Amino acid sequence: RAMERRRFLMEGALGAGAGCREFIEDHCPACTIVAERAPDLPRLRADTPALVVLVHGAFGFGAEWDEVVAALSKDKIDFFAWSWPGPWKRAPLSVERFTAVLQQALDTLPAGVPEVVVIAHSAGGALVENAARLVRVPAGRTLRVVAIAPATNNLSAARDTRFSDDALGRTVVTAQRPLGPVPPRVSVEEHLTADAPAGGADSAPVEPGFRRVYLGAKVGHNESVPLVALPLVAALAARR
Repeated sequence: RAMERRRFLMEGALGAGAGCREFIEDHCPACTIVAERAPDLPRLRADTPALVVLVHGAFGFGAEWDEVVAALSKDKIDFFAWSWPGPWKRAPLSVERFTAVLQQALDTLPAGVPEVVVIAHSAGGALVENAARLVRVPAGRTLRVVAIAPATNNLSAARDTRFSDDALGRTVVTAQRPLGPVPPRVSVEEHLTADAPAGGADSAPVEPGFRRVYLGAKVGHNESVPLVALPLVAALAARR
């Protein structure tokens, strides 16, 4: 538990070093934004190979997403960026709200759009891994979740009453609810900025529908986003 807590807090140190929180509206004014307080989904083109959802980490939507947004726009793949307040306040509620939007997206995809692909970073990875196990994917559709350098805290925990933004070093959670199994027609991938365990493979299945990919410890936290996401976008564009 102590090791997981330290890793979760490490994201705070990384973000603090980068400066203030970066808002999608400021950093990507051309992005379609869906937010907890404005959860209306955009209308999709019938010829998009998938709906892509981008989910930022605890400190917002920064330059790590620039190449990904440019590639999605260039290849005319429909996407939106999910805006959420981060894990600092009412994280279980954020999970609940994202799950509802994700379920709505799966239920209302145009007939010719078979897949939702969620690409998430850091604390966003923890958010979407939790939500992916709570949805019901209709027959004929799939959900692919790609969590890049995800935080280990699964955000389903009850908050300690002493926790506040000014007390990051004291305590984050009291306990976490265990995650359920990966549902049918869902795949979850964790791309970790760590070396593979000794004697292990670079890509290892963990449970049905779930696998881990080890990018290597030399890969930077933010640099991991385009490294993983750009080949994925290229593969989606090639479906046309």
